[in-house]
Amino acid sequence: MMLLVFWLVQWGQAEGVLSRVNGDVRFGAMGAALQKVVNPQRLASSVQLETGENSMARLDLGNDLGVVLLPNSRLEMPVTGTDRVPPDRMILRRGRVRVESNLASFRVETTTAVADVMRGFVVVRVSPTGSTEMAVLVGKGSLKGVGQPEDNVVESGKRLSFQAQMQEGVPLFDELLQGRRVVRGSTSELPALTPQELEDLTKETAYEAPKKKVIVAKQQISLCKSPPAQLNQCAWMCEGPLRKQICAVEMGAQCVRKRCAASGEWKDPYVLPHSQNRCGKTPLVRACDY
Repeated sequence: MMLLVFWLVQWGQAEGVLSRVNGDVRFGAMGAALQKVVNPQRLASSVQLETGENSMARLDLGNDLGVVLLPNSRLEMPVTGTDRVPPDRMILRRGRVRVESNLASFRVETTTAVADVMRGFVVVRVSPTGSTEMAVLVGKGSLKGVGQPEDNVVESGKRLSFQAQMQEGVPLFDELLQGRRVVRGSTSELPALTPQELEDLTKETAYEAPKKKVIVAKQQISLCKSPPAQLNQCAWMCEGPLRKQICAVEMGAQCVRKRCAASGEWKDPYVLPHSQNRCGKTPLVRACDY
């Protein structure tokens, strides 16, 4: 036996948490009055969140989803989910939001458009003039008008915009059978971000989760090394360059899953498809997913 260090999140992940606040931040369950907050808060089953000028807030919902609400913005999350069943959407009412998702799909809805974050970091902005813009920092994302059938999918460094047709400040919708509504408008691709613009936007919108509390506990000596793991655990490791602390598969890197075998060696290497990239600077060790 030996002493090992493992990480324990200060707040329970099953409910999710409003993990960081800075400045004028107001928070509450859906349908309840917003209250100003200065400290982390556990999430109810639904949440609404609002930031003032020069203010930011971060929601952490399980291990695979983080949401940063930027200044002068408002969001609603009808269902906050659990660690086993994460939420699948949020509604951006005003301003900008950064979504950091390792989920196959997470939707950011506005009055007129739907942005889909596909295992990546994406910034979404909504305007009272009926436009919704999306910039992909890492991974993939898509954007389309409400009720419209086709998504426009782009990757890192690309931007999309949906502009609704407006009449006296109100977006126009077509009413179809069974109550289905389709917004009038179109999606277009904006000029791609330059490398410097991409770096600046990434820094401007970053608001990292708080440091996790370190607890010392007695554990068995690890069977495998580099990284340490127990028998039949898996590790996801990046082989190649990193970009913004994430495995840069678009630059030729590979996200590789390996299993800790009884011999103490890492066996059964499997290269994940780019769309399933979950590798970062530090290897991820947990129960195998097969």
